Amino acid sequence: MTEFRKNTDGTVESALDILAQHKNTSFPSPMTNEIIEGLGYKKLNEGTYPATTPPYESLQQNGIKEISGEWYKDWTVVTATGDEKTAIDTNQAQLSRNARDGYLAETDWAAGSDVTMSDDMKTYRQNLRDVPTQSGFPHAITWPTKP
Repeated sequence: MTEFRKNTDGTVESALDILAQHKNTSFPSPMTNEIIEGLGYKKLNEGTYPATTPPYESLQQNGIKEISGEWYKDWTVVTATGDEKTAIDTNQAQLSRNARDGYLAETDWAAGSDVTMSDDMKTYRQNLRDVPTQSGFPHAITWPTKP
């Protein structure tokens, strides 16, 4: 969502906030920079995103800064702590197991007592069951190919 910095006090507002303050005024959509600046605002640009290394690093907005008369969001890298890393791993492991369980469910018909399962299907299903033992689990998974 596009945001704007109010020139008088530096507060950041959305286009909806600005429209709400001018209820009896019609504006073109999208509002032009000339209109925004005429109302006393400057567009807030996204800024440059620092590189992160997922899954334990993320971006957090660290205020805004002015560069050559333009306003930009300032971003910083946040590194997860021990407990946060554990929570990230636990959540991703559950998501990965849910995906694995879904792939197994798609082939449950092949495991019925009235069906002779092919060796390829047996291997595929075993490889799915072995996904949690992969060295990269839960973040780097090599999914087996369905026969």
